[in-house]
Order: sequence, then structure tokens, then C-alpha cells
Amino acid sequence: MVLETVLAALVASAFGSAAYLYQKSVDRKEALIEKRRVAYEAALKALYAFDFRNRESGKEAYDFARVQLALLASDEVLRELAMVHEGTHVDDNAIGSGDLNQRAVDLVRAMREDVFEKTEVANSDLEYIVPIGTYSGRME
Repeated sequence: MVLETVLAALVASAFGSAAYLYQKSVDRKEALIEKRRVAYEAALKALYAFDFRNRESGKEAYDFARVQLALLASDEVLRELAMVHEGTHVDDNAIGSGDLNQRAVDLVRAMREDVFEKTEVANSDLEYIVPIGTYSGRME
């Protein structure tokens, strides 16, 4: 009887520990997703405000956002960010506004997939929603 009680206590303790560890893992993942969501929002604001023609207006916020993403973003988001950054620093004749917009769309899609784990919004739909690279003569 004592052995059964001790065994039951050990089994309950093991299940309790496993549940606790699992919940901590879930909590850490949710906290990271929230940090990424906030960082992605700040990065998109900075990218939108960055003047690609002047390259000085908004540069500090854009640079800070890139550094912050280097720490928090998923690998896929970092790859897409590198493509956008490359597109903002090449000769204006070498890349058109449509190409820069496509790179920004790919970045937004990667961010959505990272934060929401999947997205059913097509890139063709995002092209009409994401004005980066095509907005009112800006970055064109």
C-alpha cells in the first residue's frame, strides 16, 4: 500500500513536471512571437518612412529596425529583409519600383508566416496593399 502511494506520487509528479515544462515552452514561444510582431511593425514603419532617394531621411530608424530584426526575426524574414535592403541601395536604373515593391511584399509575407504560422493571402493581393516602393512617387 505504501509502495503504491509512493509510486502514484512519483507518477503524478512526473506528469506535473512534464506539463509545467511544456507550458513554459509554449509561453516562451508566445512571448517571442509577440516580440517579433512588435519588431516587424516597427521595421515596416521605418521602411515605409525611409526616403530611398535621399537615403538620409529616416535612415536612423531604418538602420535601428534592421539591427533589431537581426536579433529577433526568423531566418526567412532576415533573408527577405536582405533582399529589400539590397534593393534600396542599388542604382535607381538597376532596379525598378515594381521590383522593390515585390521584395517588400515578400518581406511582409515572410513576416505574416512567422507571426501567424501561415497565411493564405497571395502575393498578388499583397502587391495592392503594400505601398512600399510604389507610393505617391516615393521610392520609385
